[in-house]
Formats: sequence, C-alpha cells, structure tokens
Amino acid sequence: MLKRAGANEALVLSGCFLKQPRMVFGGKRLVYIPCVQKLQILPICSVTCPIESRNVSTKNNVRVTIRAIAILTIDSREKQMLSNACQVFLGKRQSEVEATAGLILAGHQAAAVGRMNVEDICRNGNVFTQLVTDLAASDLQAVGLVIRSYVLDGVLDPSGVAPVYIDEGVESSDTNHINVLFDETKIEH
Repeated sequence: MLKRAGANEALVLSGCFLKQPRMVFGGKRLVYIPCVQKLQILPICSVTCPIESRNVSTKNNVRVTIRAIAILTIDSREKQMLSNACQVFLGKRQSEVEATAGLILAGHQAAAVGRMNVEDICRNGNVFTQLVTDLAASDLQAVGLVIRSYVLDGVLDPSGVAPVYIDEGVESSDTNHINVLFDETKIEH
C-alpha cells in the first residue's frame, strides 16, 4: 500500500522486512504491507505551552510566580531529533506532548528564577528568556523538541494573583533592601 505524509506529519513504518523503523515526512511517500508492517503517524505541528512556576525563590530570596508562553516544534530536519521524538511521542496525543514540554520548561524556568534577582527578571526579560531557553535546550532536544518562541508573560506575587512592580527609588544593587512591590489592588477577596 502507498501512503503520503502530510505537510506537518511524519510517517513511521516498523515490522517485517525492516531492520529499524523507517521515517518519512513532509509530502514524501512510503510503501508498506498492512498485514505485516505497522504504520504510525507523528504530528510535527507546533505546540503552544503555557508555563507557570509558582512560589519559586529568586537569587535574593523573594518568592514569585512566573508565567510564560512557549511555542515548540518537533524538529523533523534532523534525523536524530525526529527519532527522539518518535521514541517519546509516537502514539501520544497532542495534549501529552504539551504536558511533557510544559513540565520540562517549568523546571528550567524555576531554575532560571533561582539564578536571577527579581529586579533583573522584571527589567531584563530578554536575559531571563535566553537563560530559560539555554537551560532547557538539551532536555528538549532529548525528546525531539525545539523552542521556536518563549515569551515571559508575567512576574507575579507568590500566590500568582498580583503583578510585581519595581520601586524605582531604590538601586537594585542595594542588597539590604528588597525593592519589590506587590500591587494589592489586584487581589480579589
């Protein structure tokens, strides 16, 4: 039987007459024998993950909640990355891919928070973003995923309700004074 891979899917063939699974993607065709070979489809479309690290401690021991959004894809350009994705995600639903990616990123996001002061996270979101993506890259590659976009969505109080504001009247190098304000007007009782 002949099957063509869609533009955003990979076909994985296993079974008789094959030493190892065969993979094709992006419009390529595959010939298989239905009774003795198994054909599986791996979607390689983008995955959007909301990420939240609740009540994590920064370098200067201020507890915050960090929210971000990440867009990831299964990297089909490299055979090893596609093979990694097949081992982990073949037969899984899109929601399971999102959950796995979200857990990996949440852990690395929390680690990045611990390496920076809250003031630096708020003022230099691009540095924080780069740190998270650098920390998470190898673990995501191990499961065949690549970060296409990571955006810091909010720095909030430990409960995740009120946004954090920086008191501009105090220098951030002054380690004896935590110059973070929580906007109490946003908290609903």
